[in-house]
Amino acid sequence: MSEQPLNNVNAAIILCGGRSRRMGADKASIAFGNETLLGRACRISGAAADRLIVVAAKGQQLPHLPEGVTVVYDDYPDAGPMGGMLCGLRFLRRTMKPMEFGEAIVWVSCCDTPFVTPRIIRQLNVLLGESKAICVEEHARRHPLNAVYRAGCLDEIENLFASGERRMTALLQSLQAKAICASEINEVTAEDFLFNVNTPDALKRAIERLNSRLDNIDSE
Repeated sequence: MSEQPLNNVNAAIILCGGRSRRMGADKASIAFGNETLLGRACRISGAAADRLIVVAAKGQQLPHLPEGVTVVYDDYPDAGPMGGMLCGLRFLRRTMKPMEFGEAIVWVSCCDTPFVTPRIIRQLNVLLGESKAICVEEHARRHPLNAVYRAGCLDEIENLFASGERRMTALLQSLQAKAICASEINEVTAEDFLFNVNTPDALKRAIERLNSRLDNIDSE
């Protein structure tokens, strides 16, 4: 990519209210190194975002979170990531000036992809260009989380949601999202970027990966 300033995104939305059925325990509170998975996601995303929003399930017990994190509770518990993203963006719209919200760029992630870095978030911000959204595509599959969106996509989400659509891939299609390979992001592999901790076995492999890395994988 061309040499351009790697600016922070305006906000990050981290979704953590899923049911964690395959893990068998709430992923947000699971220990990962010297922090929790959610705490790590907040630390990393917060380093590359001016505001940090966590969308949790109502009644969910959250681990200790860094100072400055705002917790929003999901009004649509069975609507998947789209419902959580909808709640997070609506909160931002309520708490930002209309012009600021219209121009805002938002990183949307979850708590179970621990090998994303602040630099990756900033690089995606640059690569977004004039597009409404940018996501990583690997093996012909587009990944709607760990992606950057313009806050104005809230209109598309509300229209899709009202129609009964819940698939995040439908949102990417509606937005004509820009898709890139992980290899287009400097200093990242698809395996790291897309590593998802959904099961006890995946957690074990992620901890082994964390312990074996000699470089600082969450450096800026």
